[in-house]
Amino acid sequence: MGMFDTVRSSYDLGEEFTDVVLQTKDFNWHGGNLDFYWIDPAGRLWKQDLNGVAEPEMNNETFWITWKPTGKKGKIRRFYLTDSIRVYPADYHGPWEEWPEIRITFHCGEVKATERITKETTNTNRTT
Repeated sequence: MGMFDTVRSSYDLGEEFTDVVLQTKDFNWHGGNLDFYWIDPAGRLWKQDLNGVAEPEMNNETFWITWKPTGKKGKIRRFYLTDSIRVYPADYHGPWEEWPEIRITFHCGEVKATERITKETTNTNRTT
C-alpha cells in the first residue's frame, strides 16, 4: 500500500468513519508522509506539527542516524485545506471492492460535504 497519512474524525462522518483511524493519500502536495490530521467536532481540520521535537544524531560507530528528543512538545495547528480527500478505515479487512470509503470536501479547512464512494469494478483485460 505504501505510505499514507492518518486522519481521525470527531466530526460525525457516519458510523464507519467517526472516532476511528482513517487513511488517505490525497493530500496532493505532500501526501503519504505519515502525517496526522484531526477533524474536530465542529468539522475543522487540524494537522500535527512535530517540528523541533527531535534532532538527528549520527552514531559514528554504526553510521546510523538516530533521533534525540529535544524536550520540546509538538503542536496541533489549523490546516486550511480547500480540496477534497478520500478516506477509508485503516483497520478494514476484506476485499478491495467492499472497502468503505468517503470523499470529504473542505473549504478553508472546514468540512462542507461528504459523499460515499462506491467502487465499480471494470474489466482491465485488453487485447492488442
